[in-house]
Amino acid sequence: MSVPTKVNVRAVLHNLPAKTQTAIMDYLEGNPQKGLKSHTYKETLAWLKESGIKTWARSLYTFRGWFHMQEQLLANAAVTESLIEVGRKEGWIKTAKMEAALTQIFFNRLALQQQDLTSWRLMQQMNLGKEKVALDERKVQLDLQKYKDQTDKTKAAVSSPELTPEEKEARIKEIFGI
Repeated sequence: MSVPTKVNVRAVLHNLPAKTQTAIMDYLEGNPQKGLKSHTYKETLAWLKESGIKTWARSLYTFRGWFHMQEQLLANAAVTESLIEVGRKEGWIKTAKMEAALTQIFFNRLALQQQDLTSWRLMQQMNLGKEKVALDERKVQLDLQKYKDQTDKTKAAVSSPELTPEEKEARIKEIFGI
């Protein structure tokens, strides 16, 4: 399992290789396909200690939730990628912006379906932040273009041999709205 997340260096179980993490979960929860039965936290902690991994019940409990969340994120990412692939093939996704919109819709609906209002709210805040940054970038581009236009007009006015110094000054004030 490989989902890029920043994990506390003291989170022993979180920092183990993916195969070891899966083996721990198979031991804890059981895996009928592998013929493994489930074990209690106490049994799992003893098994981990025998394997040379020292941890605590709280860490194991936290790891279990984290592991399932990582699995869900990977599954959701796979579904989203499939939707995007279908959309491209059928022609209703043509741009990266359309891909992002589809992904956003998928995760919004998933958060609402699971009644995870905190995730939904955070996603909405993140989207508003992105939109604000895009608007700010656009404003800077427009301001830059306005400045360039004013500079070009000022250079033209200053270098114009037909204008007197007073007319040049008046023209510059007009350009800059002074």
